[in-house]
Amino acid sequence: RQTYAGGETPALAYWQAALRDLPETLPLPLDRPRPAAQRHRGAALPVAIDAALAARLRGIGRDHDTTLFTVVLAAWQAVLHRHSGATDVA
Repeated sequence: RQTYAGGETPALAYWQAALRDLPETLPLPLDRPRPAAQRHRGAALPVAIDAALAARLRGIGRDHDTTLFTVVLAAWQAVLHRHSGATDVA
């Protein structure tokens, strides 16, 4: 296994280069102004997906030879794109 000057693997070096120029935040519409000093205290919102929808999402995954996680992640990235206009979401 080859490493580079900083000790990273080829895969790590690839992703560091690929993600280097992405902005740290997305220009999302906010419900209130951001505070001057970020506290990074977020919240969680539980989401329930009924069995029929979960089965349909798993079917999409099977049709595309991927996992339920990947299907849901792609949907989430589509939502983020719609609200921010960003084409790259990291």
